[in-house]
Amino acid sequence: SAGSLAGSGAVTFNGGALTVGANNTSTTFSGSLSGPGTFGKVGSGTLTLTGTGAETSTIIADGKVILANTSGQSALGTNSLAVGTSATLAGTGIVAASTSTIQGTLAPAGTNIGALTFTNALTLANTATLQLNLASASSYDQLTIGGTFTAGGTLAVDFLNGYTPANGATFHLFDTSSPIAGTFGTLNLATLGAGLAWDTSALYSSGNLSVTTSAVPEPSTYALLIGLASIGIVAVRRHKHIQRA
Repeated sequence: SAGSLAGSGAVTFNGGALTVGANNTSTTFSGSLSGPGTFGKVGSGTLTLTGTGAETSTIIADGKVILANTSGQSALGTNSLAVGTSATLAGTGIVAASTSTIQGTLAPAGTNIGALTFTNALTLANTATLQLNLASASSYDQLTIGGTFTAGGTLAVDFLNGYTPANGATFHLFDTSSPIAGTFGTLNLATLGAGLAWDTSALYSSGNLSVTTSAVPEPSTYALLIGLASIGIVAVRRHKHIQRA
């Protein structure tokens, strides 16, 4: 184990395990993680990875790991990825893990806008929170999943920089090759403007979240409701009159 991992260079595994982050500091590592073994992140600090990874399994138990790889390669290994209930995976780029299981928080680009690509299966456990941000009709967080995407836990959607979507806006949050398995247990969607409502009807089939108008009764419907209320009042008065008689 090591208190932290920072700088450049190469960490090569040969069947062993390396756990970093125990000193709770935030660091950036631009080197490579390769070879068969297990790379673990603990502690409350943030580890930013800008390098490459291969073969290694990854366990993010605590704190945050930010992916900032821009070379088209994955900063994490190609074996399994597990994010614990008190941990966060954020950033942009590619996750090439054979399977990715999120029990904590998944937040593409963190507090900004960005996209994460999972080349294989992604599973969100019932304890997970997927945090997505919308900055405009054409700028928003997105997940691309090459394998099976199993939804679960909480989907939280927020607006950035005062953005307020208009009727008809559609956000392609999930780019998948097949329909989404499972469902989110909770939808925490940002509050829309007056007369607007979220349309989640295509969320699990095409990965789209849309904005539509709220269902407002037609004037004839209002008239019918008023008429029914009037009939009810008359009936109550007649009933009381008969009792008095």
